[in-house]
Amino acid sequence: MARLTIYNKKVLKDANDYLKNYESYNHPLPGITGLSRVLGISLSALKRWRNDEDKQELKTTLEMIKDEQHLLLISKGIIGGFNVAICKLMLHNFGYSNKQKK
Repeated sequence: MARLTIYNKKVLKDANDYLKNYESYNHPLPGITGLSRVLGISLSALKRWRNDEDKQELKTTLEMIKDEQHLLLISKGIIGGFNVAICKLMLHNFGYSNKQKK
């Protein structure tokens, strides 16, 4: 039987804490997969909540996590803090491409 996952204020508090302290979980950058691990819920449950109109505060936090990830990929990719090939692959999720327009 599947475990019922309940959304509450603690989930939102823990999500905001993760955004600020993801490195304390040994995560090189924040992400929703890492957050789902920290919260102890499935990634699919977190994605469902992201699309729920009653959970706008969580949606905002998830967008901030994605923004932080984007910023870190660019800044640490430039200074060599992250593997360039991995950064390039991950930045594709943000609309970046290696192709030049003709």
